[in-house]
Amino acid sequence: AIDPVYAVGTGAFMSFGLAQFVIREFQAREYPLSSETWRSDYRIVKITNQIVDGVVCRVFPSMSFPKPLLEFSFSMLWALIKESRNRDTIIHFMGTHSLMYHIYALFVRKSKVFATHLGDPDPLWRYNNDGGLRHLIFYLAEKHLFLKSYSCFFGICTLEHEYYVKL
Repeated sequence: AIDPVYAVGTGAFMSFGLAQFVIREFQAREYPLSSETWRSDYRIVKITNQIVDGVVCRVFPSMSFPKPLLEFSFSMLWALIKESRNRDTIIHFMGTHSLMYHIYALFVRKSKVFATHLGDPDPLWRYNNDGGLRHLIFYLAEKHLFLKSYSCFFGICTLEHEYYVKL
């Protein structure tokens, strides 16, 4: 069962994820920018907006898919495309090696798109250690297509940094 604190519609549900901590740091440092946290959730049926602790939080309905996509929100994609038309917009995805984020980034690549690595292994490492043709295909897709859509990556380990340098 889901902890009632994180029930749909609560402040914790709306601000769920690491983005809230990044935004709090921006606020504490008084960076001259406005921040919003966007995410998708398959449990809702319409876009939900709420201000939590002074931060605009938007949650978009999504659909579940089989691997490798798992989840995707068409309404979030359309909103990202619209928002990316503003040349001052910076889009920061909390996670790398995600087909969902890669698809979003392909559609908004004219914007400034960043991603932060959160610890998951890169697809080449997975292929070399676990095998599986799908990991090799995903690596090749990242190398030749997906990663070209990003302006910058933030890695949390040397192995991840070396992966991006090689590409």
